[in-house]
Amino acid sequence: GGAGPTAAVPAPSPDIDGDGDITIVDAPIFLVQLFVPYNPRYDLNIDGTVGIADISVLLSKLKM
Repeated sequence: GGAGPTAAVPAPSPDIDGDGDITIVDAPIFLVQLFVPYNPRYDLNIDGTVGIADISVLLSKLKM
């Protein structure tokens, strides 16, 4: 038998501080994650790394 279809893993929310809004306050909290061991909570594009592409996701969702 083969494995069934794999369910898509939902991307983590860019609302890093959990206040219900994606604002500039989330950015510095996120940026710290670039310098610490990988945490899937901050892998916003679910590519296996936390990096520039994830920052782009966060910035694209910012409410000004």
